[in-house]
Amino acid sequence: MASGETTKTSLSRIQLIYRIGAFVLLSAFMAFGPFYRQVLKKRSIIFRQWTPYHGIGWNVCDAQWYYRNGQEINRYKLLKHKDKESAPKSLRHLKTMKDVNRVTKQLCNRVEDKHVRLKARCGSGGSWVEKDYGKKNLCKQSDRRNTDKGRSR
Repeated sequence: MASGETTKTSLSRIQLIYRIGAFVLLSAFMAFGPFYRQVLKKRSIIFRQWTPYHGIGWNVCDAQWYYRNGQEINRYKLLKHKDKESAPKSLRHLKTMKDVNRVTKQLCNRVEDKHVRLKARCGSGGSWVEKDYGKKNLCKQSDRRNTDKGRSR
């Protein structure tokens, strides 16, 4: 039985060595990929380009609304929500200018002097695209039509 135990022990040691070797090789391969392209400035089909967060920033708009005097409008409080977390998802996550314009219309219905300005930009993957610069009162029907078409201002 002593020789059987020795065989088992040597097999498990060999398996352990293979596992450690495979782990080290895979780790080196993962670490060398970005190094190869970014530091050595070489290209290869084996070592692909590492692009973190690639494709992030699509379908998102950043919008701030302002009163006539330049004070920022808290859309959640004005639309009768306790805070951001209690507001519906359609009010928290604005994906397109259509969503921004829908919220603008709701705010125009709540603001007393019917004067709301908007600064909005939407993500285009690599950068922000300005959609509205806050120059006009969007509660006026003619100004709202220009923004509905998504024109830059």
